[in-house]
Amino acid sequence: MIFKICRTSDPSVGDHPPVEGAFKTERVQVDRRSVSSPDHLYNPTERSTWYRVGTNHRVENGCIARDMEMMTIWAVEIPSLEALLALIQTCGHEIVMTGTTIEIYDDYRE
Repeated sequence: MIFKICRTSDPSVGDHPPVEGAFKTERVQVDRRSVSSPDHLYNPTERSTWYRVGTNHRVENGCIARDMEMMTIWAVEIPSLEALLALIQTCGHEIVMTGTTIEIYDDYRE
């Protein structure tokens, strides 16, 4: 499986990979909101423009989502649980996993 990977200390996609074996790839940026309908968005402007911006507007797991522009990311392929455990051991820091994103937690953030 392909995972997006970044470091807390350097969330940008620069010239230096966050871990050995990481590669650059393109991925659609998805805008997800924790409401079940655009009618429930707090900002009235967002409510009125939700369907005018982005593509593939949908509801996923009770939350609204839409596809935005393509973005370049660092990614790693992790074929097994053993490979994930090896990555955790070699990166030398805690990791935070959210969906298909791995963040190497090597600096403070709120």
